[in-house]
Order: sequence, then C-alpha cells, then structure tokens
Amino acid sequence: IFELSDCIASLCTDSESRGALLEAGAVPELFAALHKHHETTDAVERKGVVTCTVSLSRLAVEPGGLAWLKEHDKEVSPVLQSLRRSEDETVRAAALAIEFQLDPS
Repeated sequence: IFELSDCIASLCTDSESRGALLEAGAVPELFAALHKHHETTDAVERKGVVTCTVSLSRLAVEPGGLAWLKEHDKEVSPVLQSLRRSEDETVRAAALAIEFQLDPS
C-alpha cells in the first residue's frame, strides 16, 4: 500500500473520491500498513507513514471510515498514540485529527 500512498492521498481531496476509496477497502489497508510500519526508521517507509496517516485522517471524516476506526478501536488506539509521538509534525497532526474524529470531546 505504501507504493500507492501518494496516489491515495491525492484522491482523498473530495467526498466522492473518498467514498470510492472507502468502498474499495482503503481504510483497513492503510491501517494495516501503518500498524506494520509506524515505528520504522527507514526514510522511504517514513514517507509512506506520512502519506498513509494523512490519507487515513481524510478518510476518517467520512462515516464509513470513522465507523471502521471505531469498530477496531483496540487495534487503532495504540498505533495512534505512537503516531502522536512521531518526530514528523504532519504525522502528529494527522493522528490528532483522527483521534478528534473518534472522540470530539
């Protein structure tokens, strides 16, 4: 999925495209990639973590994306906590945005 992460991120800009990505099962795939690589130190993989996190945050605004994340909260929460401690400010901001979607209070 990292190879496609730039393409996926560019498709997450409008509601129709996000809907198509949700139907295609992008949220579980993006999360699986993040789960596997969120603590990587490899520069190429870090770039994939950034784009996957941004894409996931954009898909979290859609009801289907948010529902999947809430349904898998036990797996999602530890990864989001780790991403919030990232050295990359884009990753931290995207992780916080996802957490806010999950719990706006």
